[in-house]
Amino acid sequence: MNGEWSNKPDYEFAALVEEGLRNQEKLLQDKFLKPIKITDVAIKKIPYIEYPGFSKDECMELLQLERKLLTIAKNENLSREVALTLRLDKENFQNDEDRIAITMGNDYEVDLYQDTKTYHLLQSANGIVLINMHNHPRNSTFSTNDITFFLREEKIRMLILLSNKGKVEFISRNDNYDYNKCINLLTDATRKVAANKITKRGKLLVDQLSVKQKIEIAKLWLKNIHKYGLIYGQSINQVTSKKKVIQNEKHR
Repeated sequence: MNGEWSNKPDYEFAALVEEGLRNQEKLLQDKFLKPIKITDVAIKKIPYIEYPGFSKDECMELLQLERKLLTIAKNENLSREVALTLRLDKENFQNDEDRIAITMGNDYEVDLYQDTKTYHLLQSANGIVLINMHNHPRNSTFSTNDITFFLREEKIRMLILLSNKGKVEFISRNDNYDYNKCINLLTDATRKVAANKITKRGKLLVDQLSVKQKIEIAKLWLKNIHKYGLIYGQSINQVTSKKKVIQNEKHR
């Protein structure tokens, strides 16, 4: 590597990052604690959050769906991963159930593309606001797999993550979102964290990324995304409050 950086997105390198991180997702989850059982108390602790760019009615609906997601995971999926995809354009549907798709996962992942209804919502949402939410059974933060999914699926306005204990995190796009710079940011984070896993020819040794490096890549990316039109936020605690949220966004 010559130390110089291109201002164009390094798609080939980013694809290698995504492939390697996705392949190690199971390893990452298996190495951590056993899945946490969801309780009724945890479901009730999910806080109301005034998500940036969404109306109060929409935020209230999201709270109800967040609680619904954890309830389904608890009662129907052994506290494992569940994903819920939502279209906000109510006027184009006869009932709310038609604009919501739920996908069951396992202990460490959920494959949205294998669910017909979810896939249809993703493909038919041209110019429509889509929201996706899912839970992490081990209470971990956004994984690198979540990040690459969110970057790839630009139709999704916001990605919400629930822990099995009721904590909420989210990534949301605003009008200043720059896809190319966010891809470069992921590439840059990977190079900084895993420089010892990159060959002299610039190839990433994806199979040699450690669990610790995966976590550091995700954290470094989340720390800097406010520069390029993304907002990262998390609930401070599990007390229901309109104000209990931290957003990683600089005030203008």
